[in-house]
Amino acid sequence: DGSDAFCRPLTAFDASDGPVMWQRSVSSWSELAATSVGVVALIVPENAKSTPTNAKNPPYDIALLDRDTGKTIWEVDRVFDGKADAYGYHLIVEGANQYLVDRSGLIVALDLATGAERWLYSFKREL
Repeated sequence: DGSDAFCRPLTAFDASDGPVMWQRSVSSWSELAATSVGVVALIVPENAKSTPTNAKNPPYDIALLDRDTGKTIWEVDRVFDGKADAYGYHLIVEGANQYLVDRSGLIVALDLATGAERWLYSFKREL
């Protein structure tokens, strides 16, 4: 419902006349990408009982949401092999790929149509 510190509502409006089409709870700490095939977002997994408010890394899944209904087209539950830092997450969509980068130095390429991991790379960050 977007009521805790780690979630916010994502609301889709009908561009022609303005009524709300759908609303979903998404991560407060991530970017969104509207694409021709759907909206890419970090969401709280449906099987999560609640989002912990004191967790270092709350349990988010990356998902592609249907542009018209907000329903999940696909959902990946172990992005970055379960090592992602959701607070520093960045998203780039290019062609048939989406690239996710977190602040710890992990980058993953996913297939935009299916959510399948194409590759994963970890680089050492020098601060």
